[in-house]
Amino acid sequence: MFNPLPWERSDAVSAIVPLAWLREGGTVKDSTGTPVPVQIVHTEEDHALVLLKPTVVPSLGYTTLYLDRTAK
Repeated sequence: MFNPLPWERSDAVSAIVPLAWLREGGTVKDSTGTPVPVQIVHTEEDHALVLLKPTVVPSLGYTTLYLDRTAK
């Protein structure tokens, strides 16, 4: 996620993710491996709209979030 503003941000963002990933216990992690809160907003046949709440996106910078599939 890129932040073009000259101040830090921690706003929630929306993303579309595969529904199968959610059903298999998928999580979102930041670049340090810390889990990021995920809220499912809407589901379709094969994908879902989710809200993600990253910790902080630095001013004039970016942070990377990863889809992670947890072991069952």
